[in-house]
Parts: sequence; structure tokens; C-alpha cells
Amino acid sequence: MVRGAPLGRGVWELILGALLAFVLIKVTGVDREVIDKWLYVIIAFALMTGLLGTGHHYYFIGMPATGNGSAASSRHSNPCRSS
Repeated sequence: MVRGAPLGRGVWELILGALLAFVLIKVTGVDREVIDKWLYVIIAFALMTGLLGTGHHYYFIGMPATGNGSAASSRHSNPCRSS
């Protein structure tokens, strides 16, 4: 791997899920079909949490609070306008 070129977000969760599935098959002797179903669940959770983790950046756009204690009202204020 080239230094400074990290893997995409969520890739490590999928790699660790695959390693966990491999270890569980080898150590416990559980059927592969059972492990495959749980691996699909792990992949679905990684996808959903990735979407939520990225999506919250679109809702909370990072504007500073105005000091009135309400984060919702600070989203609608324009910090560039001094009216």
C-alpha cells in the first residue's frame, strides 16, 4: 500500500468481518451458511452506519451557535449578514 493513500471509509469493518467469519468457521466448526448470513448482517450494519455517519454532516453544516441555546435556530441564521 502506498503511504498516504488510506483505504476508503468502512473498508476495515468489512475486512475484520471477513476475518471474524473465517476464524469462527475454523475454530467453532459452525456451518458456512450460518456465518454467511451473519456476514450479510455485518455488511448491512457497516453500510447503514456509514450512511448515517456521513449523512449527519449534511444536516449539521457546522455553523456556530448564536448563543441562544438553540442549535436549530443557528442553522437558519446568516453569519455574514449583520441585521
